[in-house]
Amino acid sequence: MSAIFQNILSHPEIAAIWSDTGRTSFYLEFERALALVQADLGIIPREAADAIAEFCSDVSNVDLEDLREQTEKIGYPVLGLVKQIVRHVNAKAPGYGEWAHWGATTQDVTDTATVLQLRQTVGIITASLDAIIINLRSLANAHKATPMAARSNLQQAVPITFGFKLARLLCTF
Repeated sequence: MSAIFQNILSHPEIAAIWSDTGRTSFYLEFERALALVQADLGIIPREAADAIAEFCSDVSNVDLEDLREQTEKIGYPVLGLVKQIVRHVNAKAPGYGEWAHWGATTQDVTDTATVLQLRQTVGIITASLDAIIINLRSLANAHKATPMAARSNLQQAVPITFGFKLARLLCTF
């Protein structure tokens, strides 16, 4: 992230979604849901799923420094995260960690997490656009009779109202 442009080219909530902690949270969300659904279907033991879900329920359980180091070694973060899940779950319930990530691929986790990140990002952008539209409507209504010079080919044209100019912007939404 750019220290110079971070507040210009990004929104704090969106930056959090795409941060290391945010992305890792979505990976954990995937692994948690996978284990619980597999237990519901009888694919993995319920006790294993519960232990996996407990670890995956809080991103602070993940050693992000270790995850960074593992990612640098292998080129992607999912394997390093799965290793942490296995290690921590096995430490509390021997053998149960081996059920983590059962039947899933790295790409399953990566793609699903990315879609979840995009969905949250689009939600924030949509809310921002909705607020812009509401404000434009209000300004267009308030200035429906406020005259201003129109422009045509960079030249002053016959007068229009500021409200009309704003209403034209609203037509693009």
